[in-house]
Amino acid sequence: MGPEDFVDPANRAIFRALTEDPELDRAPEGMEAVAAGRLAGLLASSEETGHAARVLDDSARRLRGAPLAERARELRATIARELDPERKRQLISELEELQRKKREIDPSHWTPAVRHRPGPGEGTVSTEERP
Repeated sequence: MGPEDFVDPANRAIFRALTEDPELDRAPEGMEAVAAGRLAGLLASSEETGHAARVLDDSARRLRGAPLAERARELRATIARELDPERKRQLISELEELQRKKREIDPSHWTPAVRHRPGPGEGTVSTEERP
């Protein structure tokens, strides 16, 4: 995870400051006012700083998993529309691989890729996500 993973410029600046000085107790000289204010609020909250490593790890997992989650949503929509059984199986395999990668990033994540429901003909595929 790096500063480029943060969309918000203030959060990016805070990340940079904390990685440059993990023992930081105030905003560094020259930090933009919004970022400095946000950092001051984080540093003032003993509850947040008491478990900062866990919060940072959780945030990093979410950031790394976001592109996988987006691709999984796209695949589910495509699977729901796909008529060719062979292509559908390929898409399901790709979705299952994405879910495996997501579990590697976040071992507490568990979502079945797809759930097959037998039905007339080829059957149907549920594209529901489960927590």
